[in-house]
Amino acid sequence: MQDKLIAEARSYLGIPWVHQGRTKKGVDCVGFILLSMWSLGIKTEEIKGYSRQPDGVLLKHIMDNQPAMRPIGKDEKPEKGDIVLFRIRKHPQHVALLTDSNTAELGMIHSYNGGQKKVIEHDFADYWRKKAVQYYRLK
Repeated sequence: MQDKLIAEARSYLGIPWVHQGRTKKGVDCVGFILLSMWSLGIKTEEIKGYSRQPDGVLLKHIMDNQPAMRPIGKDEKPEKGDIVLFRIRKHPQHVALLTDSNTAELGMIHSYNGGQKKVIEHDFADYWRKKAVQYYRLK
């Protein structure tokens, strides 16, 4: 299932970043993950009503309680197909999907408001690894 999820996620490359977007005309990081999963029939609950500046609790709570995913423990190594929750500033506020990579052990794909403001894929570099708060794996 991980390879199918990554292939579906890659179909969003270049789609513009739009806060709370849920279409191929525009997605944010959460919408991109949800749409990729929904297209494969993976049951996930919609996440709505969040601001660009998170409250520090909501996104992690919702991610921890998604029916199709489980938080992975610190003793488990992240792998392609895992979803990562990141702390960008003070609180968890960003998610991405880990992928395979031609140049590194893992890559990541996400809809990011910084820089290019679209869905992009790149190596899962130390910059991002240090910001990871929690990893999730499909059940």
